[in-house]
Amino acid sequence: MPKYTQYALVGMALLLNACDFSGAGSFTAETGPITDAEIAALTDGMEAEVGAEVANCIVEDAKVRAAALGAPEQLNPQEVDLLPVEQWVALDADYQRIILTQVVINQAIPGCTINRTRD
Repeated sequence: MPKYTQYALVGMALLLNACDFSGAGSFTAETGPITDAEIAALTDGMEAEVGAEVANCIVEDAKVRAAALGAPEQLNPQEVDLLPVEQWVALDADYQRIILTQVVINQAIPGCTINRTRD
């Protein structure tokens, strides 16, 4: 499978998972950096779609990226290119966490899918 096709399929699987997301409770009343539980809430079931090796790579890479970004409530939206500033500040804390979690997962996808095959 071409590398960009696999990248697109992983992105689509995550998007569909986010659209059907019932784990919003995982994002309530949290402060500080994105947690492993929050990453797991958005990647649950991904292994069946992309294989264990790719799924584990995405989750581990997302954890590293989340730790490096720090707490969503402390991010300066003018310094971190996530959404237009007016859209970012309009989100409540829970949705900022959901968006940031999805961003770190999406950023992990290319390095974990390019030149890899499903196991």
